[in-house]
This record gives sequence, structure tokens and C-alpha cells, in this order.
Amino acid sequence: MKPDLKIAAIIQARMSSSRLPGKIMLDLAGKPVLWHVFHRLKKSKTITQIILATTTDSCDDVLEDYAIEHGIEVVRGSCDNVLARFELAVEKYDPDYLIRITSDCPMLDAKIIDDLTEALIENDGDFVGWNPDAITLHGGFEPVSRRLFQRIVDEGSDNPVAQEHVIGYLDVNPNLGKFVGIPAPPHHIFEHARLWLDTPADLELLRTLYALTGAAPGDIEMDDVATLFRNKPELQDINSHVRQKQAYEVSRTVIFRCDGGATLGLGHLSRMIALATELRERYATAVTFALMHGPQGADILKEARLPYVLAPEGTNEKVWLDGLIKDKKPDAVVFDIRTDLPGSALESWRQSGIVCVLIDDIGPRLDHADISFCPPTPSTLALNQPNLKAGWEWLILRPAFSKRSDRPNHHHPHVLISCGASDPQGFTVLALKALNESLQTLCIDVVLGPLQADHVAVLEAAKQNRHEVSIHVAPKDLSGLMAESDLGIISFGVTASEAATMGMKAVYLCLSEDHALSASVYHEAGLGVNLGVFGASDIKRLRHAVENALKIQPPIPALVDGQGAGRIAKIIADEIQAGQQNILPQAT
Repeated sequence: MKPDLKIAAIIQARMSSSRLPGKIMLDLAGKPVLWHVFHRLKKSKTITQIILATTTDSCDDVLEDYAIEHGIEVVRGSCDNVLARFELAVEKYDPDYLIRITSDCPMLDAKIIDDLTEALIENDGDFVGWNPDAITLHGGFEPVSRRLFQRIVDEGSDNPVAQEHVIGYLDVNPNLGKFVGIPAPPHHIFEHARLWLDTPADLELLRTLYALTGAAPGDIEMDDVATLFRNKPELQDINSHVRQKQAYEVSRTVIFRCDGGATLGLGHLSRMIALATELRERYATAVTFALMHGPQGADILKEARLPYVLAPEGTNEKVWLDGLIKDKKPDAVVFDIRTDLPGSALESWRQSGIVCVLIDDIGPRLDHADISFCPPTPSTLALNQPNLKAGWEWLILRPAFSKRSDRPNHHHPHVLISCGASDPQGFTVLALKALNESLQTLCIDVVLGPLQADHVAVLEAAKQNRHEVSIHVAPKDLSGLMAESDLGIISFGVTASEAATMGMKAVYLCLSEDHALSASVYHEAGLGVNLGVFGASDIKRLRHAVENALKIQPPIPALVDGQGAGRIAKIIADEIQAGQQNILPQAT
């Protein structure tokens, strides 16, 4: 290789990354992910300059400061056009060859980068890869010639694939230059392992690999990773469900409009998190939550590492969403709301090409939405509209509630009380009082939600109860508790669907006539016992219902399979893809 050649590694990076914002500054083995990228690139023998290409957005000031602190050059440009940022770097530093580096791949292998770059130069090629084609542990880098980069700029500057993926434009037009191929290292070939960082599951795998190898930050060897994967193939299962976005794909963006809090509960937010996670992990989709009511929901989203925007108090919903949609440019908006947002608002957004999806909504907005997914209720089952999908298969549940277990055999029946995130009507205390009057010896598990209205009253009722009572505050494994329980006493809502999935029969306590009507469908299907709108005067009725339910325990029909989020996510992704194919410019 000629010693005077300039070879620039150009790192594309921004804090507002689409699937996991701020991911490149997350901790990995004691150092930020971006530090790992810098550290590993500095080990290269061919790279003569490392450049960070970030955006002019103020949130990326931290990246510029961090790069300068570590001796890395910086250019800043377009927030949406990565190709334009690369142009700035190439114009300023004038390299002979450049290597596109993605900042979300902290396992970069400098030796492999050198091997491919040297082969590219020695053969006067334009781009380089494995020959024969192979899927390896390596990724996050693409060495190319300066002349190929210029051809991409000249031909693809208006193409969304080139603007987002730069060298990925070769998937649109592979005839722009000369390909050089070298054999892939056979011990690094893995069909299903991925070492990118796009989701919390990816971060879990990366941290696990460091924990198992004991390597110092940035010094984990790819040979050691390959050995681990062969000796412990189950490691790949940690993030095997996460889909890598292909270079020819344009990003998908979805806004989720929902709320959650002490008054509203967390059921709507919980199911939207499940749906958003499916889209993010299986369909490479960027998601943002739009919250108006119940700021407590923001804490739940933080824990799930999902981005959100909280509306200022007193905001007009339509005006606020107009601004958010203009800023985020979503391909779809999913609404799981009980506000008075007019259908005309959805109509205006649909006219601009945005897919509008309703969850559990057959009100006036239905006529203005692309599609609505609803649970089975007397009202939804009676409707016959082409844009409405209603039934058990469309219930959205968290991944933990996707597989039922065999019911255990207990010496004394186990009863689970779970009355929602906040239990505003004090159903938990009423249930404990009802069970205290039961002559049958019981083991009682009480779930207190994260926003439980009155912990003191619940603890006192549990203390005075004649049965063995265990308290679980916001448990991580509610599905496990359901799997171990013979019967549930639950406040009707999302928990009813979760119980049905796990095969746990339940007694439903309803907050409203609307809930009681919905619960009647579950009752008629043999999933549980509907006590209707419940109050303090109904304690005796609850005790009788529990005693009768425990006497006869027929198998719960397998009507709810927990796959609703996956079904809905696929339909949304397909709708978005169809729309994008209609507008994407083609290669010339």
C-alpha cells in the first residue's frame, strides 16, 4: 500500500438515532459506546484519519465535545441527510479512500478493516466485501474509493437510500464501480448473530459478552466472541428477534399517541409499548410516544428506553400533533386515546400520506382512519366495516404473556388479586375483605400497581386477613404469578386478556358499565366470571363467586394467544412499506 495515501474513517453519529436515541453514549463495559468505536479504529494500521460526521442539532454538541476530547476531527451538517455530511468530510479532508463507519457497532475489528481496505487498494477497486458472500460477525464499516463515493453523490444525491445509508446505495445500483472480494474468516461466519446496537436487547447481548469474557473496555476479541457463540449458542437468542435494517430500506417512523397515569391507569400505555417494541425490533422502525395526560407514563417509557414527547399543559391536541407530525415526519400514527380529537384531524393527516391506526376505537374517528384494531365486545363484533378488525387475535399484550403454562396442583388454592396500576376504587381492599370471609384455606398473592392509591389500607387489610397473604409491588413477573395461581380477582381491562392468555380463570370487577359490557364477552367465552360494576356492597357476591369458581376449574379456552402485537405490527409495517414504494425515486 502506498504510504502517502489518505484513508479516512468517517463515523456517522447522532444522539437522536431513530430506534434507540442516545445509544452511542450508553455505557458498555464502563465506557460510552462511541468511545469503543474511537478506541478500536485507532488500532487500525491503514486508517490515517478519523472523522466524526454529526449533525448541527444542539443535542449533538455533546458528540462534538467528546470527539475533540479524544483527538477526533469533526464535521457537522444535515440532520436528515447523512450523504451530505459525508460530502462535507470528504471536501474538507480530501481522502483517497474512505471507510463509512456506523457508530452503533462497538465491536469493530481493526484487523478485518485493514485486510479489506488493503485488498481494495491493491486491486484498484471501488468497494470490497466477502467472496463468496457470507454473513459474519463483522459489520459497521464499508471501505470504498473516492471515485465511487463521487459517483454515488452524482447519481444518488436525491435518492433517500443514498441520503440515509450512503454506500448502501450500491444495493440500488451495484454497477457503479469495481468490486473486490476476499474470503471471509470461516470461524467468524454466523447466520444469525448480530453485534449492532439498535435496541435494549442488543445492549444486553453486548454487555453479556463483556461480562463473560472479562475483557477490558474496547479490547474484546472477535475470536473470543466467536468461541462464546459456538460454546453457548443460546447467547444469540438474546437479540435474534431484532431485525437489521437493510441498506436499501428507508427508515420507518411511527408516533404513538396515548396516555397513562394514576387516573387513566397504565393499560393503554402498556399495550402500546408492546406494539412499539414489536415495530422497533422486528421491523426496524423508529418510534416516538406523544403524551398529553398522566406524566407518570413518562417514567415507564424511560425504563423501556422509548422516546417520548410530553405536551405542555393546556395544549390543544390537534395543534400540538400537527407540530409534532411536521417535526417527526412519521409514516404512521397509532392512536390509543379517549380524548375528543376529531376525525377530521386524522383525515387531514391521511391526505398527506400518513397511515392512521386506531386501537380499541369504534367512535366517530373510525370513519377517518385507515384501520382500527379492537378486542371482542358486543359493539365491535356487531359492526361490519372494512377498516375494522375485531376479535381475540387483535388483543395487544406484552411478550411475557405469549405462552400459557400448565396449571400447578396446590394443597391450598392460590388466588391472585390484581386491580390495575392505581386501583382508584380500592378493589384490592374489598377483595381481601371478601376472601377473609371464605372458610376455605387460601394462599393469596396481592399485586400493587406502581401508582397504587392507598398502600396503607391494602397492607392493613392483608395483615388482618386470616389467610396467608403475599404482597408484590409492581412485580416484573406478573405472568409468572398468573401461571402459579388457580384464580384471579382482577379489575377488568388489559389484565383480563393477560389472564386469559396464561390460562388463569378470573373474576372480573368492573369500574364502569362499558367495562361490564366488555367483560360479558369474556364471561360468555368461559374465560372468567363477570361481576359487573363493583362496589363495597358486593363483597358477599364476590366471595360466593370465588368459592364457586374454585370448586369447578374447567380448562380455560385458548382464545387469546398473545400474538396480537405481532400481527398488528406486521400490518402497520406493510402499510408503510406500500406507501414508501409509491414515492421512492428509482436509480437512474
